[in-house]
Amino acid sequence: MASGDAVYWEVSTATMSGSAVANLNTAMDDPAWAFSAGGEDGVFEFHATCASNIGVADATIDGFSMYPNPVEDTLNINATNNIDAIAVYNLLGQEVLNSTPSAAQVQLDTANLPTGAYIVKVQAGDQVASYNLIKQ
Repeated sequence: MASGDAVYWEVSTATMSGSAVANLNTAMDDPAWAFSAGGEDGVFEFHATCASNIGVADATIDGFSMYPNPVEDTLNINATNNIDAIAVYNLLGQEVLNSTPSAAQVQLDTANLPTGAYIVKVQAGDQVASYNLIKQ
């Protein structure tokens, strides 16, 4: 948030709409909230301008590859570092397959998995990431 950005609380009631009841004074060295009215009862909305995008970056593992996808019988998983754990979850969140290979190259037998979509959670050292998988 840059100095001077509009940041305020707004109230709407049965008799008024969009009346500012508090605003953040960003022109001060130590920004503070100023309340312009009291005793309102209603629906409050918070309005602000963000200086950067808000989101969660996808977690990835260095040097990771997983193929083929869609898979039929054997899923190949490779990483730069040893893969410590692999867990496969169905879309209900149930773990349907797991392995603790301690190897950089792994072949995972997926022949017994039913056709569908899965999430593969992989741990390699201190890196953990989840990947989508389709089983044919």
